[in-house]
Amino acid sequence: MTSLTAERVRREGVTFGRRLLIGIGLAIAIAGLFLSAPTLSLIGGAFALLTRLSPYVQWIPQGRTVITIDDDALHVGTGKETMTFAFGDFATGYVRASTAVLETHDGERLHLTLGSPAACDELLTQIGLTQDKRTLELPLRGMIGRFTRAFIGLTIGLPFGFAFAIFFTAIVTKGAPLGGILPPIWSWPAGLVPPLAFLIWYLRTRNPRVVTGADGVRVILGRTRFIPYTAIERVHSSPGSWTVSLQLRAGGMVELPVIGQAIDQVSVLVRRIKAGMAGVADEAPDLSALDRGGRNLEAWRTSLAQLVSPAQDFRSRRLAPDDLERVLGDPRAPGERRVAAAIALGAIDPERAKDQAREAAGASANERVRIALDAIATDALEEAHLAELEADEAANARLTSRRREPS
Repeated sequence: MTSLTAERVRREGVTFGRRLLIGIGLAIAIAGLFLSAPTLSLIGGAFALLTRLSPYVQWIPQGRTVITIDDDALHVGTGKETMTFAFGDFATGYVRASTAVLETHDGERLHLTLGSPAACDELLTQIGLTQDKRTLELPLRGMIGRFTRAFIGLTIGLPFGFAFAIFFTAIVTKGAPLGGILPPIWSWPAGLVPPLAFLIWYLRTRNPRVVTGADGVRVILGRTRFIPYTAIERVHSSPGSWTVSLQLRAGGMVELPVIGQAIDQVSVLVRRIKAGMAGVADEAPDLSALDRGGRNLEAWRTSLAQLVSPAQDFRSRRLAPDDLERVLGDPRAPGERRVAAAIALGAIDPERAKDQAREAAGASANERVRIALDAIATDALEEAHLAELEADEAANARLTSRRREPS
């Protein structure tokens, strides 16, 4: 157990009370839509939006904060109360000057001023927020931010819903007069279509982020895209630039929007990607005997078991357990080969293989590789996992291949 004292602690997040107020505002907005009262909907929606976006900040009194780190949790004691965070609660962490900034999956942010960058680095290492141990997330911000998207959905979605209900009524009644300016109650469900469409758009784009792992980068900008480090030729961000650019070996370019982000956050992102690229720079060992070669899962399992079984003694194994562990934990190796290494290792030491597969899955940003390795760790690997992984590998191969036109 490790203990240290923070010079200053600041906590930002969303409390239960604020969530309750947000729910009340949304309920008023929905009620106003069904009551054909756009003004009420706008007031309720605006209240919920402003409550959600308004910052909640809790300052902990200076000099009274003791931070304790045990095997699986971080405890921040303020004298009156102790805040406890499991290591798995944290999505990412980075160092800003002499402050360690920890962000949870729920959006809560904890600023711990420890006095020196070295102390902050040590803290992140102790709680497992290093790229070689787990994936790390950083937010992305484009030209249209979360507030703007919510404002567009609120100011356009609800009036469009009212107009859509009137249009739907006109179609059904063939333009016959209805004796009022409000659409009939049976048309109100049709008025939900535009607001729901804007809500879906907002939910899909409300949390753009980039996830860096040991094997590549997962970019979430409305849709999810995985880019292995081997597919990236270089990464750069010019001073004052609003993007971090990933130059692909196949000739394309991926732009990561970082408008309004602090310089240190952009620097953290660039450093993490460069570190990942450096970690896969060497050539992978030739382990083609692990390849599936079109065989079904059972035939592949049998072949892999024979591959690692000794003929007479341990020295006659074609692949040693250490070789398999290196492949399994090697982000530069093809995903299918890493799965093969886990299966082969399981034929020698099942529990060891499950532990290694679980650890490798936790550090993988590639969703298909992570799912397949998790399935091995839980004895749930199926043909469907291999088919999805094979399709993903083919897509990644197209990214990594250079396409140069002859001069």
